[in-house]
Amino acid sequence: MITWTTKNGVEISRILSRRCNCYVVRHRGRFLLVDTSRRMERENLTQALDSLGITRLSLLVLTHCHFDHTENAAFVRQRFKASIAVHTSEAPLLEAGENAAICGTVWPTRLLIRAVTARHIHRFFRYRQTGADIRVQGRFDLGALGFPGYLLHTPGHTGGSVSLIVDNEIAMVGDAMFGVFKNGVLTPFGADAGQMVRTWKTLLDTDCRLFLPAHGKARTRDMVEQAWRRRQDASPLIGH
Repeated sequence: MITWTTKNGVEISRILSRRCNCYVVRHRGRFLLVDTSRRMERENLTQALDSLGITRLSLLVLTHCHFDHTENAAFVRQRFKASIAVHTSEAPLLEAGENAAICGTVWPTRLLIRAVTARHIHRFFRYRQTGADIRVQGRFDLGALGFPGYLLHTPGHTGGSVSLIVDNEIAMVGDAMFGVFKNGVLTPFGADAGQMVRTWKTLLDTDCRLFLPAHGKARTRDMVEQAWRRRQDASPLIGH
């Protein structure tokens, strides 16, 4: 478990890091969770939350509705009495247990997605449906829930992707960024890679110093700025 602390004492802990990074945000005795990983990680997720003494979550934030982020959402809602926040455009997907469209941003992943779609493998990516309590549009302030932060619409990977901004210092960005490849930021899967590049600028405008992706390691502000400068001119040419 890795923990970061903001200037106002908000603690952010990465509690899972295999198939999908999951983060707990703790502030003045309140807790929220970002993403839930795969069904196969349910026991590890539960043990991690139990080890932190969490019996109730103020909120579960789903950065987007792909199965590797949502497979435990219904369980977490029931087990930890959590309300669920998701972008308004993806709430119907959550309620149906369906995935947002999965696309490639570079030619190898585009070819892979075409092969998967042709074999209808995507049917096996369904998850247990559940409801959305908070439907995010542009920005949703978390102050009323006791957290100094907000949810921000950050499209690109999916049309309804959102990020959690804490104290304008640390952002949990889901798949808006990718932390697996050395110095890389671009996610190999995404509905609109050009939009994803523009989203990086939106996230940089928050003044955050650290960006925590759902896959791989944290990305610093310098890394994201460099990636944005490299990509912004080329972004209209990146495949959607």
